[in-house]
Amino acid sequence: QVMQAPLSSMFSQDLKASIRMMGLGFENYLANPENSSVLKENELLTLKPLLIKWMSENASSPYKEHAEMIVHKITGQQLLSQASGPIQHYLVQIPFSLGRFQTDATIQWSGRRKKDGKIDASYCKVLFYLQLENINDTIVDMAVQNKVVKVTVTNPLADTVKDAANPYIDQLRNGLEAKGYRLSSVVFEKPAPANLPVRKEAVRGAAFERTPYSGVDMKI
Repeated sequence: QVMQAPLSSMFSQDLKASIRMMGLGFENYLANPENSSVLKENELLTLKPLLIKWMSENASSPYKEHAEMIVHKITGQQLLSQASGPIQHYLVQIPFSLGRFQTDATIQWSGRRKKDGKIDASYCKVLFYLQLENINDTIVDMAVQNKVVKVTVTNPLADTVKDAANPYIDQLRNGLEAKGYRLSSVVFEKPAPANLPVRKEAVRGAAFERTPYSGVDMKI
């Protein structure tokens, strides 16, 4: 069954499992008494509560500082995944390995919050930031308006990335259409030369920044 599953569903399942294993929803589960005791027990076995428990039992350990850094990093993601007016933000940073190369993937979802608390998938924005071994910093900015998708890929080797990605654009278009979306364009661009030395920090700052919501919503 796993071998027959589409790659997109496998990635989605792995992503959700990674988010849960880090304990990003730990406090939320504890604050909601309607959650079952089994679910709460499973949450206690995730990374954040286990590290907190370990630190309380090993106050003099030389590794306590490293554990605190990980807990603070997870808590920071929780604090940044908040609402700003009717706009909801979710941000996760997941470590993973590509062979011997270790890196972090930063993903931020932003969009209007529906009544059930979920982001409206018809009008949203997804920012994906990844540092790779050979092509360095890669930013994928996906904007969705009325289920019309525009993808912008920013990389110092934009031409090389474009040549490598071109054979897969039709597959992307067909996959989106199967989900009820329409791909308008895929643009490959290099970062502005003037910003190149600080591009990495600027992108990270944009991903982690939450600007206050203001304005008037209008539906025509």
